[in-house]
Amino acid sequence: MFGIITIILILLVVYFTVEKESKKLKTIVSFYFGLVAAIFFGGAIYINFKYQLNTGPVLEGGFQAYFEWVSWFAVLFIVPLAILMIYKAHKLLTKRFVGAFSRYGLLTGFVIIITLSSYAAFYGFILTVYGFAP
Repeated sequence: MFGIITIILILLVVYFTVEKESKKLKTIVSFYFGLVAAIFFGGAIYINFKYQLNTGPVLEGGFQAYFEWVSWFAVLFIVPLAILMIYKAHKLLTKRFVGAFSRYGLLTGFVIIITLSSYAAFYGFILTVYGFAP
Protein backbone atom coordinates (compact mmCIF):
# COMPACT_ATOMS: atom_id res chain seq x y z
CA MET A 1 0.00 0.00 0.00
CA PHE A 2 2.70 2.46 0.96
CA GLY A 3 4.67 1.44 -2.13
CA ILE A 4 1.84 2.49 -4.41
CA ILE A 5 1.47 5.81 -2.61
CA THR A 6 5.24 6.42 -2.78
CA ILE A 7 5.41 5.78 -6.51
CA ILE A 8 2.34 7.93 -7.14
CA LEU A 9 4.02 10.76 -5.21
CA ILE A 10 7.19 10.34 -7.28
CA LEU A 11 5.15 10.45 -10.49
CA LEU A 12 3.37 13.61 -9.29
CA VAL A 13 6.71 15.28 -8.50
CA VAL A 14 7.94 14.36 -11.98
CA TYR A 15 4.75 15.67 -13.58
CA PHE A 16 4.94 19.03 -11.84
CA THR A 17 8.66 19.28 -12.57
CA VAL A 18 8.25 18.90 -16.34
CA GLU A 19 4.89 20.61 -16.57
CA LYS A 20 6.23 23.74 -18.30
CA GLU A 21 8.95 22.02 -20.33
CA SER A 22 8.96 21.18 -24.01
CA LYS A 23 6.63 18.51 -25.30
CA LYS A 24 9.57 16.30 -26.26
CA LEU A 25 11.04 16.35 -22.73
CA LYS A 26 7.60 15.75 -21.20
CA THR A 27 7.07 12.74 -23.45
CA ILE A 28 10.48 11.21 -22.76
CA VAL A 29 10.29 11.70 -19.00
CA SER A 30 6.67 10.51 -18.76
CA PHE A 31 7.43 7.43 -20.87
CA TYR A 32 10.50 6.55 -18.80
CA PHE A 33 8.88 6.90 -15.39
CA GLY A 34 5.65 5.23 -16.55
CA LEU A 35 7.58 2.29 -17.98
CA VAL A 36 9.72 1.93 -14.86
CA ALA A 37 6.62 2.05 -12.64
CA ALA A 38 4.83 -0.58 -14.76
CA ILE A 39 7.84 -2.91 -14.76
CA PHE A 40 8.29 -2.41 -11.02
CA PHE A 41 4.70 -3.28 -10.18
CA GLY A 42 4.73 -6.28 -12.55
CA GLY A 43 7.91 -7.64 -11.00
CA ALA A 44 6.72 -6.98 -7.46
CA ILE A 45 3.50 -8.89 -8.11
CA TYR A 46 5.50 -11.74 -9.67
CA ILE A 47 7.86 -11.94 -6.68
CA ASN A 48 4.93 -11.80 -4.24
CA PHE A 49 3.23 -14.73 -5.97
CA LYS A 50 6.38 -16.76 -6.62
CA TYR A 51 7.67 -16.59 -3.04
CA GLN A 52 4.22 -16.41 -1.37
CA LEU A 53 5.08 -13.15 0.41
CA ASN A 54 1.46 -12.24 1.07
CA THR A 55 -0.01 -15.65 1.80
CA GLY A 56 2.86 -17.43 3.59
CA PRO A 57 4.77 -19.46 4.45
CA VAL A 58 7.42 -17.46 2.63
CA LEU A 59 9.71 -19.55 0.48
CA GLU A 60 13.49 -19.44 0.88
CA GLY A 61 15.01 -16.27 -0.56
CA GLY A 62 11.72 -14.42 -0.98
CA PHE A 63 12.55 -11.43 1.16
CA GLN A 64 16.01 -11.13 -0.38
CA ALA A 65 14.62 -11.21 -3.92
CA TYR A 66 12.04 -8.56 -3.08
CA PHE A 67 14.62 -6.37 -1.32
CA GLU A 68 16.95 -6.52 -4.33
CA TRP A 69 14.05 -5.71 -6.67
CA VAL A 70 13.04 -2.68 -4.59
CA SER A 71 16.66 -1.50 -4.28
CA TRP A 72 17.27 -1.56 -8.01
CA PHE A 73 14.08 0.30 -8.75
CA ALA A 74 14.84 2.84 -6.04
CA VAL A 75 17.95 3.68 -8.07
CA LEU A 76 15.96 3.69 -11.33
CA PHE A 77 13.48 6.18 -9.85
CA ILE A 78 15.73 8.42 -7.78
CA VAL A 79 18.82 8.94 -9.96
CA PRO A 80 16.86 10.21 -13.01
CA LEU A 81 14.71 12.33 -10.71
CA ALA A 82 17.87 13.88 -9.23
CA ILE A 83 19.24 14.54 -12.73
CA LEU A 84 15.93 16.17 -13.66
CA MET A 85 16.08 18.36 -10.56
CA ILE A 86 19.65 19.42 -11.33
CA TYR A 87 18.57 20.29 -14.88
CA LYS A 88 15.70 22.40 -13.55
CA ALA A 89 17.99 24.13 -11.04
CA HIS A 90 20.50 24.92 -13.81
CA LYS A 91 17.73 26.27 -16.03
CA LEU A 92 16.34 28.41 -13.20
CA LEU A 93 19.74 29.80 -12.21
CA THR A 94 20.70 30.56 -15.81
CA LYS A 95 17.58 32.74 -16.13
CA ARG A 96 17.93 34.55 -12.82
CA PHE A 97 21.68 35.15 -12.38
CA VAL A 98 23.99 36.84 -14.85
CA GLY A 99 27.30 36.39 -13.07
CA ALA A 100 28.98 33.05 -13.65
CA PHE A 101 30.43 32.92 -10.13
CA SER A 102 27.07 33.35 -8.40
CA ARG A 103 25.29 31.06 -10.83
CA TYR A 104 27.76 28.19 -10.52
CA GLY A 105 28.21 28.71 -6.81
CA LEU A 106 24.48 28.37 -6.27
CA LEU A 107 24.31 25.45 -8.70
CA THR A 108 27.01 23.68 -6.69
CA GLY A 109 24.96 24.24 -3.55
CA PHE A 110 21.85 22.88 -5.28
CA VAL A 111 23.75 19.82 -6.51
CA ILE A 112 24.96 19.09 -2.97
CA ILE A 113 21.44 19.48 -1.55
CA ILE A 114 19.90 17.35 -4.32
CA THR A 115 22.56 14.66 -3.84
CA LEU A 116 21.96 14.48 -0.09
CA SER A 117 18.20 14.50 -0.62
CA SER A 118 18.53 11.68 -3.16
CA TYR A 119 20.57 9.66 -0.71
CA ALA A 120 17.86 10.07 1.91
CA ALA A 121 15.13 9.40 -0.67
CA PHE A 122 16.80 6.11 -1.61
CA TYR A 123 16.45 4.81 1.94
CA GLY A 124 13.01 6.37 2.29
CA PHE A 125 11.88 4.57 -0.86
CA ILE A 126 13.17 1.24 0.41
CA LEU A 127 11.58 1.80 3.82
CA THR A 128 8.15 2.68 2.43
CA VAL A 129 8.04 0.09 -0.37
CA TYR A 130 9.88 -2.85 1.22
CA GLY A 131 8.99 -1.99 4.78
CA PHE A 132 10.35 -3.49 7.94
CA ALA A 133 10.33 -7.06 6.64
CA PRO A 134 13.35 -9.24 7.53
